[in-house]
Amino acid sequence: MIYSGASGAEWARTEGENKGDWFGYSVAGAGDLNGDSKADIVVGAYRYTAATNIAVTGKRMRRAGAVYRYTCASAGTCISFGQKTEGEATGDRLGWSVQPVAISTTTVS
Repeated sequence: MIYSGASGAEWARTEGENKGDWFGYSVAGAGDLNGDSKADIVVGAYRYTAATNIAVTGKRMRRAGAVYRYTCASAGTCISFGQKTEGEATGDRLGWSVQPVAISTTTVS
């Protein structure tokens, strides 16, 4: 659940993909990451087990972790899934801690 910082009221609700992922262990407001003029949040699930490598090694990557991006249109409609990024190796624990990062698209000549 996401609560309003102003009133403490429930703002929106979502769930992780798998039991035991620890979805929501870390959460951060992230500004507007995708340029749609709406606020985004990022949510970490550091115990997520990724299946990305299963075709190569035949094994799932335990605790690779994942970070999810959601777009917030307004109170109560904050859960518009945008993107999931998974850890690259077993034990990466991506999503243990999340915080917004400013990314510049300016090219320096």
